Amino acid sequence: MSSYKALSYIFSIAMNESKKVLKKKGKEQVISINDDRFWNIYANDHDTEPSVLTIEMNNETVQTISQIQEVYKQLLLLKYELELSYKEIGLLLGMKEGTIKTYLFRARKEFQKKWRNLLMSDYTGDIFDEKKIKKAIKKGKTKSIITIVLVSFLVFVVLTISNFAISAYFSKKAFERRDAYVRLTTPNGYISETIDSTGILGGISNYKVSKDMKRKAVVIEQNQYSFGLFPSTLMSRGHGGSIGVTGEDWQFQYKENGWREMMFFHPNVSYKKYNNDEELINSIEGDKIYEVALSFDKPYKQSELPVGELPKMTWFWINTYTDSQIETFQEEVTEYDWSATFIREREALGFSAHSTTRLDYEYNRFLELLQTSFSRDHHKAFSTLDGKKVKDIEILGIVVYGTKEQILEIMEEPIIKAASLGGIIDNY
Repeated sequence: MSSYKALSYIFSIAMNESKKVLKKKGKEQVISINDDRFWNIYANDHDTEPSVLTIEMNNETVQTISQIQEVYKQLLLLKYELELSYKEIGLLLGMKEGTIKTYLFRARKEFQKKWRNLLMSDYTGDIFDEKKIKKAIKKGKTKSIITIVLVSFLVFVVLTISNFAISAYFSKKAFERRDAYVRLTTPNGYISETIDSTGILGGISNYKVSKDMKRKAVVIEQNQYSFGLFPSTLMSRGHGGSIGVTGEDWQFQYKENGWREMMFFHPNVSYKKYNNDEELINSIEGDKIYEVALSFDKPYKQSELPVGELPKMTWFWINTYTDSQIETFQEEVTEYDWSATFIREREALGFSAHSTTRLDYEYNRFLELLQTSFSRDHHKAFSTLDGKKVKDIEILGIVVYGTKEQILEIMEEPIIKAASLGGIIDNY
């Protein structure tokens, strides 16, 4: 046997053995991750991840080599599996060393091409499928729309809750300020009902003012106010009514429910004329409860009141006026007609009490209301009283509630300078 034939024979044996080994390796490496063998071999191995990656790479290598030309396959096995040199490969195949290098270059190129195709085949098979592209786009659009709708809904819910919370906060604050104003300017009055209409960070509140008339509460007016960061603009179209002609009758006003607004006369002002509704009260028939404002002849402290036992719910008119205000009242008396020179009900400030002997709690509450009210005049009144004890405050008059006999009996007291009738209800 010649040397060439001997080498060819050896090469054939080597190739066949290499193929057997390669096939055997390929089969051994295909192990499912769910296979118990996988966990037996790799579960306790610190290098599990590199081992799995090696298995996967070997499988892909075997698949790639199986797809290239036989001559390229043999060259690659001799060079990289058997690790022969170019010279040794040329000697085995009876080819020049330069030719071996050229063929191996082409073999590597084909291997690279097949390798890439194998890697891309797992996830790019559908990349140019027009139907699937359209389906993917449609699916993406649907997800986007759903996302936008959900986000918009969440934003709407958050904004709605935030707007409600902010509006509720400002509504509560506005109510406290308005109710304080009503309690200060309406003897035994308070806000009995509110209905809010909210907008953006604010709204409008419609409210009713009621007055306790000993036997029952009566709604005397309805009004509205705005609140919030962006309060609505309100326009009043009238409030109550007035009666009287200059020089002939008192120019008082009527409430919305038809009651007269009471008139007050400051003891330190010398009026041309004082109102006295004794004759009017006597002329009213039937069993009634009367509301009457009684102005004193001078300011009295709590301990100096000469009046006997007063009816329950007596309202005390407190001197909150400065010397400059009293001077203004006196100038008005001099300059204007007597029929318009008096202090209107809303300008007289005070508080209600069930006892004339203990006014501490009611007075402290009165000071709190002066601070809470939205009126600047009330804030000034608080400054006038700030630091004064209840025993030091001056009482300018009272508003009493009772039957005709009870009211007329109090009106006979010598300290009563003026009497102004307010509300009237049936005594039942």
